[in-house]
Amino acid sequence: MRLLSSASLVTCGLLLQLQALCTLGLAPHARGQLCRTRPTDLVFVVDSSRSVRPVEFEKVKVFLSQVIESLDVGPNATQVGVVNYASAVKQEFPLWAHGSKASLLRAVRRIQPLSTGTMTGLAIQFAITKAFSDTEGSRARSPDISKVAIVVTDGRPQDSVRDVSARARASGIELFAIGVGRVDKATLRQIASEPQEEHVDYVESYSVIEKLSKKFQEAFCGQSELLPGPESAIPSLSPLSLCNYCSLSLLMA
Repeated sequence: MRLLSSASLVTCGLLLQLQALCTLGLAPHARGQLCRTRPTDLVFVVDSSRSVRPVEFEKVKVFLSQVIESLDVGPNATQVGVVNYASAVKQEFPLWAHGSKASLLRAVRRIQPLSTGTMTGLAIQFAITKAFSDTEGSRARSPDISKVAIVVTDGRPQDSVRDVSARARASGIELFAIGVGRVDKATLRQIASEPQEEHVDYVESYSVIEKLSKKFQEAFCGQSELLPGPESAIPSLSPLSLCNYCSLSLLMA
């Protein structure tokens, strides 16, 4: 039986650590590098009105979970809150509530849809005055800490979003708008920060919203925060081949 070289053994050890990412559908950000996200106060503002069926809302929760999986979570790193809305607005949990990734993911799994109407402007206003307040765990405005809201909606709002979104952006909150299905695309443009090509996303249905998770994983992983890794030990392969490399090497040994 042929023994693996020491370089192959090192590679296999590294790839075993990456196996969990591959299982979740999260690929490494760059060959020879590991991602450390910069400190961010991140609030998801999620539409759960009548038009969002329960099975579709579960897809939204998977998307949230996949983004959270890529973050460094903690009081000195990235904090995450969730605002759920329909005709009324509900804060599912504030920024200060969960200091670990595991706790955050459990909280996301417990979120239930609200049904009824679509008050997107009211939800954004709630984010400004409540979710991003210091009493809810938001940190003082600083060049070192990003404040980001990701709005996910599939309908035409029953209230205005233009002015309240402008106030949110003026307060230092970076707004991303994700539209699904027959969403009013003009509403997305009124919500989002500039440049809009980077802050507005559209998917045809909730069944494919998960494909946006990679974009946000990369967005929160600033290049200045990438850590150098043992590049020479990791072969230049596609993500799928990378995840299978160790197993194939063992079979060929």
